[in-house]
Amino acid sequence: MSNQTHSIVKIVAYLLLASQSLLAQEYSYDVSGNLTSDVNKGISLIHYNHLDLVDTIVYTDGRKMIYTYTGTGQKLREQTILANGTVQQNDYDGHILFRNDTLRELQHNDGRVVPVNPGNSNTTFEYHYQLTDHLGNVRTVLTANPGIDSSKATLETVNVLGEQNKFLRYSNARRINATLFDHTRNGTSAYAERLNGTANEKYGLARSLSVMPGDLIRTEVYAKYVDPNSSNWQSVLPALMAQIAANTAGVVVDGANYVNSTTSFPAGFGSLQSKTDNGAPKAYLNWLVFDRNFVFQTGGFKQITTVCKESGTNVSHELVSSPDIPITREGYVYIYLSNENTTPVEVYFDDFKVTQTKGPIVQQTDYDPLGLTFNESSRENSVPNNFLYNGKELQKDNDLNWYDFGARMYDAALGRWHAVDSKSENYPDWSPYTFVVNDPLKYIDPDGNDKYEAGIDFRILNGKWSIGLRFSESEIDKGKTTSSYDLTMSVGEGASRLNLSSTYADTKTSINISGENLTFGVSNKDVKGELGLQMNWKDLDPDVKSVTLGDKDFDITMGIGRDGKKSNIEVTLKSLPVKPFTFDVIDGRLTKQDGKALTLSPDNIINLSDAFTSINSVIKRREDELNKLMEQLKRIGDLLNNHRTTSKSDK
Repeated sequence: MSNQTHSIVKIVAYLLLASQSLLAQEYSYDVSGNLTSDVNKGISLIHYNHLDLVDTIVYTDGRKMIYTYTGTGQKLREQTILANGTVQQNDYDGHILFRNDTLRELQHNDGRVVPVNPGNSNTTFEYHYQLTDHLGNVRTVLTANPGIDSSKATLETVNVLGEQNKFLRYSNARRINATLFDHTRNGTSAYAERLNGTANEKYGLARSLSVMPGDLIRTEVYAKYVDPNSSNWQSVLPALMAQIAANTAGVVVDGANYVNSTTSFPAGFGSLQSKTDNGAPKAYLNWLVFDRNFVFQTGGFKQITTVCKESGTNVSHELVSSPDIPITREGYVYIYLSNENTTPVEVYFDDFKVTQTKGPIVQQTDYDPLGLTFNESSRENSVPNNFLYNGKELQKDNDLNWYDFGARMYDAALGRWHAVDSKSENYPDWSPYTFVVNDPLKYIDPDGNDKYEAGIDFRILNGKWSIGLRFSESEIDKGKTTSSYDLTMSVGEGASRLNLSSTYADTKTSINISGENLTFGVSNKDVKGELGLQMNWKDLDPDVKSVTLGDKDFDITMGIGRDGKKSNIEVTLKSLPVKPFTFDVIDGRLTKQDGKALTLSPDNIINLSDAFTSINSVIKRREDELNKLMEQLKRIGDLLNNHRTTSKSDK
């Protein structure tokens, strides 16, 4: 970059910064550091209760948000007042959420239970399950009951009202009441839709579907066309065609918008795909697949054939059907009938059917690192899941778009809290508004009070596969880590490994399982060495297992056999002048490592006495550590259960 260009860039940057100072103040705070106004969202006032929890939000246009809590800060109610005065209300009873006094969802550890038809008091319920990432962000919501949605346009009078709610362009249709062209045969009427290719009869009935990945679409229609050569007409066909040509009442029924049939068809849809010609009239069953931005993805068509040519002999209708249409991304499917023949020819369609076999995906959400959602999609008419980033509820009413973490509200658009950190003294180098020390890929904040670490690792090393799961949490008091634990599990070719390590105060606990070996230990920085318990199942006789209790001063290995086979205790003294020896439980013999008998000389007796005295003193010295170990193991279990519960609850 030249010096001149660099100078221009500096000037532009200076002008941009200068213009910022002329703008109105966007955010205001109270003396406690809580946000009290947000010009960008049109919020003029934010009020807090005695726990520094938001209890009232007032907008400049009269809208409001009112929150009610228990004395300990658990949210009970959220009221949304719209600009027109309409009040919407969410009530929280533990894991049960009501919307306007109607059950909206019941949360469980793996997802939620929701009504199949929201707002209907007689509805049934279905289970939804959530797929989350290592941070607890809900990525995908799956239903246990996907369901099938099938709609058919029979065009019969008794079904018109219901079918108009399912199919588009019903009011543009010309219906013909004639048993020769009817396929439904319900006994009361005999209607089919006519498309002859002229201006008002080029495009017929249509159905539009909102689809999700995993859906499968299939469509079909029954068709006939009139032989263009009238000299071939037989039986009742000449008289019937005369009645149709004369628009005879009771035979020809036009929809209210019949004259606008072609102009009302979506512009450009008909030219999205080129059509083939098999020699029959160019009448088609068509389907178009779009993404959520209405960008055309793929499509298809099926043309009628000459087997359904009608000359008055009442030939069978031809079933024109699509193959299965798999949906790979969220979007829309538009299915329609058409007669695109260049010269008029009468084609009759009946029993137009569209079946949507729904996949299990109900909702999908992607996030930027700080929690702002994008590429979000959900199934039409489903209960939206608002518990998203870190499993916390996104406050969408009144376009607030804040996450309620419990102790504080979080704005993912800014990547910061709207209240100060209650433990800010533990992080003197960070702003009290910073979210998880600006490392949202490594840490989570279960309730708005402090960060915790969580992670999942997957790797392939040296051509061998390995899957690792890592989960850790820590507690920090005045800048010092007082409690932390880490769980690692990996699986590889020919080996498996599980490691659990925990630190509480200055005592570290570890449990390791590798292959057929289990090692258990506890250590303290004030006590050298480590007290260990090792179980080895691999390198011994199949009928013999061993347990080793170890310390920096000694190892005791107990062999356990079956039916009297090799039951002994082996003692190795590391810091005393006694060679390893074995005590055989069966016959009471003491032997040296070389298998020879150990002579109980005065020196050996003294050495053995010293050895067991040393072992006894070490065990007593470790008694307090073992007690701490048991407390820590209980604490690990409590933390794991608390993390599971907290990630699903709304505080």
